[in-house]
Amino acid sequence: MHRGARILFVLGAAGALLAAAARWSSGAGQNKERHFFSARAGVGAEAPVGWTLSLHTGYGNVLCTFLHPGGSRISLAADRTAAKDAAALVAIRQYYLVRDVDAARGERQAVILTLSTPAGDLGAASAPFDWVIAHLELEAPVRPEAKPDAGR
Repeated sequence: MHRGARILFVLGAAGALLAAAARWSSGAGQNKERHFFSARAGVGAEAPVGWTLSLHTGYGNVLCTFLHPGGSRISLAADRTAAKDAAALVAIRQYYLVRDVDAARGERQAVILTLSTPAGDLGAASAPFDWVIAHLELEAPVRPEAKPDAGR
């Protein structure tokens, strides 16, 4: 591509991004069923097409969750921090497990354990995370039509 054509392409792309940002900040084009904004936290986001917005997160600092019909989840959280930047904020380790829960019906379950810790504490938190993995309890889930034990 010719240098002049590249500059025009970059300027055109930048103009398109600025126009999109202006539409976003003005509220134009926002889908109210998929858009979330917390005035208290000063943070907002919109669910991708095909995803739904849920405000029922169960956690105080998780502002909303975007849910996909296939089971994917995107959570938006905000909280105060003493971290100076994102690198100092958190280190994440995850453990993934897929297991058969009803072989006759072909049903499987994804189990995900997540450790989030300040980066400086990752070494100290790794052994407890491994301990939880080693002590993970896996039993057959209670079917919706079954009556669960009183203690569960």
